Amino acid sequence: MRTHRYQKHTSATVGDDRSAKNRCARSADSFRKCRTAELPVQPPDVRPPPQEKIAFTIAEAIGASGIGRTTLYALMKTGELRAIKLGRKTLIPAQGLYDFLSRLPVKRG
Repeated sequence: MRTHRYQKHTSATVGDDRSAKNRCARSADSFRKCRTAELPVQPPDVRPPPQEKIAFTIAEAIGASGIGRTTLYALMKTGELRAIKLGRKTLIPAQGLYDFLSRLPVKRG
């Protein structure tokens, strides 16, 4: 016996009409309605809370720190700000950016 094309999700075959009659009609439209009614309810997508970033791209570091692109590249060139290359991408460790910003003098007045 071969499997009917609309019943691939069940163990019913073309010659076994008992389970086909119990599950749903032979037409494709009826089968789709029946099949969607049988799908289990999926739990809501529960994701863990976003973690703090451990490294920034150049654009993210500019946005997070307020430092300009040219200044950021100059700081990386002089070694004041550490950068990591990953292929073509340049990453700035978050801790390095925080440490650099904390070393800057505070303007009073």
